Amino acid sequence: MPDLAATVKLGPFSLVAVVAIAILAGCAKEEPLPRATYVYEPVRHASAFIALVEQPEAKTALLLGADAAPLAKILEHAGLRVAAPDATNAAPPAAAAPEGPFDIVLAEGEPLTYAACRAAMARLAENGVLLWTLDVAGASVGRFRDMLRAFVPESQHLWMPGEGRWLVAGRRQRRAVPLAAMLDVFTREQVFADMAKAHCTSLPEIFASYAGTREDVMPAFALLDLSATVGPQNFLTREVEPVGWIDATGIDADIARAVHAETRSMQVVRRLVVEGDLAAAIATDKKGEEAAAEIWARAALRNPNDLLLLERLDRLERNARGFLEVGRVIQAMKCYETLVLVRPDDATAVHNFGMCLKRLGKLDVAEKALERARRLSGGRSL
Repeated sequence: MPDLAATVKLGPFSLVAVVAIAILAGCAKEEPLPRATYVYEPVRHASAFIALVEQPEAKTALLLGADAAPLAKILEHAGLRVAAPDATNAAPPAAAAPEGPFDIVLAEGEPLTYAACRAAMARLAENGVLLWTLDVAGASVGRFRDMLRAFVPESQHLWMPGEGRWLVAGRRQRRAVPLAAMLDVFTREQVFADMAKAHCTSLPEIFASYAGTREDVMPAFALLDLSATVGPQNFLTREVEPVGWIDATGIDADIARAVHAETRSMQVVRRLVVEGDLAAAIATDKKGEEAAAEIWARAALRNPNDLLLLERLDRLERNARGFLEVGRVIQAMKCYETLVLVRPDDATAVHNFGMCLKRLGKLDVAEKALERARRLSGGRSL
């Protein structure tokens, strides 16, 4: 196997770069829930915030695809006029939906083909940005390469808000984006509630999902098995590279340094999450599963809003409920145990872990867990 780390500077997870990250600590080897029809909503909503970061000066947006409609409200709250399928426009009646060209064109749930991309580009303003959400869940490396080849814009950025939902953004020409305008997005009061729901409350938290430019990504394909399942580990570099298309002109130097430092920190955490994913994927015993959970726990302490981590914790919770519905209490307990290991102060997870222990007859340990959950919750009912 080629030395990926030496060639494209992949992280410590490069040793298993062709491993599909579908395994979760404790309960992932018995996945009870279909994944194709479920989307963790913060990951979906992140597309809107990535669009705003890519084009923070946008005034108009066009959303393509039936899955794009829920994003209209976020963009409208941010002050944009939006044309979207089945979207309820929040602007005053006098502000009719724009006809284009558009500062942002965002496709959500639309197959990416060369023809579709060309048609979308035709509706884009000169300095606008086209964004396309890619469903890469279970896709091969070769299939993902084909998706990128169908994306027309010359300048391209790859984002990974979720394990199987990525986003590619492009412009007709390369353009530096003003940091001041990016930061302004996060001062718009109407969008504060949307930010909280999407766990996208700051610019560095958004950039946790940034993977690189087309030039950063494409060399990896020559070194990867095109039939292997694609995953974030295939394209994240070992070292965090500066984001070269951010223009800090006009920003106080101390503020710019602080933003860049925090952005780098969030990207380091993302690599830690992926390291934990891969550790879970190759775990063969409880010790290995606990090691993966310990890595995730370190990541959670540094960025509790990392979307890739939150998506996995959400899946653990859903799996646990699914196991309980079919009476598989041991498997549910393992899911809750992993949740507790990652977030030991999560009162709900501790409570559910204790209830599983109780159902299994481990009454002494169960009571200790339930008492801890009561303390963590301040005595409120869980």
